[in-house]
Amino acid sequence: QIAIDADGVASALEEADSVVIVPGYGMAVAQAQANVAELTRRLRAQGKEVRFAIHPVAGRLPGHMNVLLAEAKVPYDIVLEMDEINDDFPSTDVVIVIGSNDIVNPAAQEDPNSPIAGMPVLEVWKAKQVFVSKRG
Repeated sequence: QIAIDADGVASALEEADSVVIVPGYGMAVAQAQANVAELTRRLRAQGKEVRFAIHPVAGRLPGHMNVLLAEAKVPYDIVLEMDEINDDFPSTDVVIVIGSNDIVNPAAQEDPNSPIAGMPVLEVWKAKQVFVSKRG
């Protein structure tokens, strides 16, 4: 785990062919869905595959992330549920996690004493690079 600046993330995105964005409650609180949609449009215009990974409990209620992304005009066909995308992470160049925590935490699988032990999670750690954007 290392800190990286915006230039570092931009460089990684420049080199990436496939990008998966994982939105969470933090994206909603920051009202960043329009910015995320604009990033998506720019990356797709460069010919990159961009998809979204939606965890069933992301946000305040089921479907919360889907609604925010739809309002920001993210195409429905690139917004995928956890069971549709989890197997794709090993072949993904870059994952950007925006305001999510438990839904991408490997402790759910690795630590039987974790409060989230056994909870299905998005296995983002299997991607080549993962960037986590948190308010802190």
